[in-house]
Amino acid sequence: MGPSHYSSLITEGLYDPSPKESAFRVKNAVSLELKNLDPTAKIHRTDYFNHTFAPDFVMSWPDQIDRHVYLRFTYDLGSVADDVSLIDRRNALIFGLTRPEDDRAGLDSIAVAASAHDAMFTDADALENLIDRKKTSATVNMLNNALAQGGKGILLGEQANDLARTIENEFSGAEQIEIAPTSNAVLAIRANLDTPQAWRMNRVLQAVWEGSSGALEAFPGERDLSGKLNSDALQYLVSYMETEDLGFWRRVGRTLRISQIETLKKDGEARNVDRLISANLDVIRARAYAVFQDPLGVEKSTTADHQNFRWSVRNEQLRLSGPRFYATIGETKSELRHESAEGRPGITVPTFVERSSETKLNEVTIRSDRDVVIARNEDGALDKNRLLGLSSQLGPGAEILEATVQSGTGRVTADFRTYTGTGQTRSNVLLADLVLSSLPLLQDFSEEDKASLRDFLTYTVHDEAQRSLPGFEDDSYPNDE
Repeated sequence: MGPSHYSSLITEGLYDPSPKESAFRVKNAVSLELKNLDPTAKIHRTDYFNHTFAPDFVMSWPDQIDRHVYLRFTYDLGSVADDVSLIDRRNALIFGLTRPEDDRAGLDSIAVAASAHDAMFTDADALENLIDRKKTSATVNMLNNALAQGGKGILLGEQANDLARTIENEFSGAEQIEIAPTSNAVLAIRANLDTPQAWRMNRVLQAVWEGSSGALEAFPGERDLSGKLNSDALQYLVSYMETEDLGFWRRVGRTLRISQIETLKKDGEARNVDRLISANLDVIRARAYAVFQDPLGVEKSTTADHQNFRWSVRNEQLRLSGPRFYATIGETKSELRHESAEGRPGITVPTFVERSSETKLNEVTIRSDRDVVIARNEDGALDKNRLLGLSSQLGPGAEILEATVQSGTGRVTADFRTYTGTGQTRSNVLLADLVLSSLPLLQDFSEEDKASLRDFLTYTVHDEAQRSLPGFEDDSYPNDE
């Protein structure tokens, strides 16, 4: 096997006749490779080069983890093992600048020292193999981040491909609820990652297992009993994953609740929040949302498939942003801030009828002067022509205060005085149904925007069994008004 791209850059730098220029070129190549291994890391370059105690780089991440990187020549592996033992820092990453000699005793010495100090000894070929594989694998992308932060042991050349292949195959095994491959993944994770990163990867593996309807008691790794996908694991995925594969986000998000999404820190990758929610619209439940006007709101999203709507987390609330508005969403109505209803008018009946052309109406409350009339049809959808007739009887001042509509998973009330949409008590409404059934009534959308909203919120039920999982029964959500 020939030298890798980064290995060639390093070799060329080492042969530069100028010592200063040589060190500069070598560190440039290594810095570029580390950044491509894990783009979420900040790479700080020190003024040292191949120093016994001082690191060549310090890698850091938003969650305050950092890792010292030491560059080493690998002509004498026994000396490298001694250096690992002498470095006054656990979790060091030792980067071999040259291909290690075929010295089994030396590699064994490094393995012992690395195990004792949670250190990792690797080289340019190994990291390039991981970089190449992550282009087509969300699982390897996650593995790369874990290795960058807390890889341990020896990972050289083709060993990286072997590890990546193992983790990929065994995560697929977890998706199929297969004991043997999932057990192999657990063992590989423990062998190659320090405790914090091993716990995170194991927790994601458990989420994939449970997301495929695997029983928790049958999961062959250490079981986290605190919840299906706790806040730390969720934050880890959203912050460090770099994939548009909605299948991945679907597998790990099958038991998501809005209360979990709200815990995401503001430094979480916004695109991943959007992907996580969009991939799991068939299981995420919501009780209510409040609409706010925003003249500077989203006009066009950065991703063409989502057009001009997107999900995000702001101020510990799930938010849907769109053209000239945003909506905050919650599991209960009481947790939402909304516009005051005092003295606020509804909308005219003709405007309402126009907006509700594609809506199945159950009940409408109309006000005219001091009279309030509730119109409903006990046998089916309310006739919109009847509303227009009723409006003409009540006079030109008639306005709609609120309307109850039928969504795919329950009834929803749109209140035009508070600009809120609320699932009726005991309704177990999906987030997508809650919004799609009532937001076009509350917000003035163009036909293009309506079509975009429908596309954005369309979902497919991927697994009916998910509806019976703990946490999704009718009485599992607060029933506040």
